[in-house]
Amino acid sequence: MSLPIAWYGELKKDEDKKKLEEVIRHSTVALGRLKEIVEGNISSSERQETRMSEYDSASWSHKQAHRNGYRQAMFEMKELLSFLDQRR
Repeated sequence: MSLPIAWYGELKKDEDKKKLEEVIRHSTVALGRLKEIVEGNISSSERQETRMSEYDSASWSHKQAHRNGYRQAMFEMKELLSFLDQRR
C-alpha cells in the first residue's frame, strides 16, 4: 500500500518521494506508538462526551465544537498512519 498523498507535501521529484517513503516505512516503531497514542486520544475524547454534566455549562456548545475539531484532527492523523495496518 502506498502512503497517503499528504506525506509527500510539496515534493516534486520521484527520487525525493522515494527517499521520504523509505524513511517513513523504516520508522514503524515510533509511528506505531504514535498511532496508539492517537487512538487513545480518540477513545478518551469519546468518553468525555457521554457525561450529562457536560451540558450544565452555558458554553457547552463551544466545548463540543472544540472536541469535534480535536477528534477530526486525531482521525486525520490516524489516516496518515493507516499504512501501518497493511504491514501486518
